[in-house]
Amino acid sequence: MDSVITDDWKEDNCYTCNCSKSAFCDPHYGHIVTGNMKVIEHSQLRKLMCYGPGFRESQKVRWPAFLKDLKSSLKSCVNKWAEREKVDNQVLLEWYNNVVQDVSKAVTRLSKNRKKTKKMTLSSPVISKILEDLQKEFVFVPTDKASNNIAVVCKKFYVEQSMKELDIFLNSSKKKDADKTYVPVVNESLSSLLSRHSRFMKANSIEDAKDLPFLYWIPKMHKKPYSKQRYIAASARCSTKPLSAILTKCLKLIEGQHRIIGKRYFTNHGINPMWIIDNSTAVHSMIADLNRKKQVRNIRTYDFSTLYTSIPHKQLKTQLSLVIKDAFKASNKSYISVYKNDAKWTDSPRKTTLALDCEKVVTC
Repeated sequence: MDSVITDDWKEDNCYTCNCSKSAFCDPHYGHIVTGNMKVIEHSQLRKLMCYGPGFRESQKVRWPAFLKDLKSSLKSCVNKWAEREKVDNQVLLEWYNNVVQDVSKAVTRLSKNRKKTKKMTLSSPVISKILEDLQKEFVFVPTDKASNNIAVVCKKFYVEQSMKELDIFLNSSKKKDADKTYVPVVNESLSSLLSRHSRFMKANSIEDAKDLPFLYWIPKMHKKPYSKQRYIAASARCSTKPLSAILTKCLKLIEGQHRIIGKRYFTNHGINPMWIIDNSTAVHSMIADLNRKKQVRNIRTYDFSTLYTSIPHKQLKTQLSLVIKDAFKASNKSYISVYKNDAKWTDSPRKTTLALDCEKVVTC
């Protein structure tokens, strides 16, 4: 499926700013893009922000509510565990009771020895209003390569950069829609788009979700000037996430098949055409091997700038379909069976298991 943008983006493109008058205005951008929390004038709120996005203020623990949630979650765990092991959930009843008993004793001990908690900063209506006002002008995001630091970014600039990345400013691009990574959807509502996704998913026996991903970016403050951003598509509840999970398992299997093809080619020709690695361990092993053999080699590293978002979808789909077809041919199997944690090649898939042939994988 193509990456699409709904028509409601226009509502977020009407912000104004007064960054030029601020001492924190970035000279390169002409807008506020800073990690200096002094931009927040209120001392208590500034102190809270300095702790970073992962910090949580201490608050009073409601132990009865905690125990109620624990028991509910534990029962759910027991049911799923018993279902996976194909046994009666009564088998785990003793374990459940022991856990609840141990936790109840710990709760009794902790509730007696609890320390007095300070009043939460954000519980103050005044401070909450100050933060609310700041959010009208700024966006607070983690910093790239330093995720425990907060960056303060002018909201107008933030929206403009997002629109630029999506390439949907009016008359801003000479690209044809077929060559774009993102294409605006102007004649279809959000509900209609989600319904179309849902029908596609159900037609392919795949569970569906009910939301679209959203794009955000974080500044690369380690760059001088701050000329780069890292864009992230958050798709935790995306309408096509179940499909993505299935394709990830399939493509992982297909990658493994190409790894086998690469080893065969290396055996016959002395050249390894497979350049994909799972982690840096393979690089360390290769360098250690070169050092052990005392072979003099020139080793260089390179980085891509906006590699994936600059690839036209049409070309990407064409090349991926060739990769998928080559893997199916090399495997001598007709289907990929998709399981909970992985996928396997097969010629005789079970009726209860989701199975995709080559054409189905290419189509999805």
